[in-house]
Amino acid sequence: LSQLENLEVLKLKISKNSLGLQDKELIRDIMEQIVSMRLLKNLNIEFIVPGGDDDSEKLDEVIIPSLKTIFLKAQKLQKFSIHCNQMQNSRQAFMSILASLARGRIASNLKKLRIDVGKFMPEECEFRQITNFTERFLNIETLKLMSICGLMSQSMQDFLETVQNLENLKKFVEAGEASAIVISPKLMEENSDLAIDLTFDGKEIPIWTFDEVFEMHSEIEEA
Repeated sequence: LSQLENLEVLKLKISKNSLGLQDKELIRDIMEQIVSMRLLKNLNIEFIVPGGDDDSEKLDEVIIPSLKTIFLKAQKLQKFSIHCNQMQNSRQAFMSILASLARGRIASNLKKLRIDVGKFMPEECEFRQITNFTERFLNIETLKLMSICGLMSQSMQDFLETVQNLENLKKFVEAGEASAIVISPKLMEENSDLAIDLTFDGKEIPIWTFDEVFEMHSEIEEA
């Protein structure tokens, strides 16, 4: 890597059987080498332990600081993807990576972003932060925030207020690759603008009510 400082595209994949996962210092050295690649336009990083081995090394302190420096120096970066199931704290890792990207100089250049560092359920204040961060990606074309697995809120209305508007709701639906939105009949009536067609990449995202999802069918219909 030390000979490739002018590299524009880098895909780095280290799995459990790789030597790298047996040596945290080696991974640290690799990340430091990537930091020197200021011409990078496309960076794809994968550190995967099949089955999520609890005994494997956690890489938060190795990866996150280096990523922050990369986002600061690689000003031409347009595509970034990270998939790592070895984070000690998925919530903290995700928020740190997203915040660093949004605050860096590359935010306006970024076109494709995918973050998968383990699943977590954001709280309402975190959803508001995520919304604010993603709004800084002015030219984003593909946004995949795979670490977000849902929202635990006092009510759906709180969620709608948290994401602030329908356009941001669309972002979360797309980023999480949602198959559908399910809400109560009352909230469907109170939020008629939700009936606006949600379509991403030609795929329509339906909005269902609880009654439609959990409707009891007759024995004849079920047969």
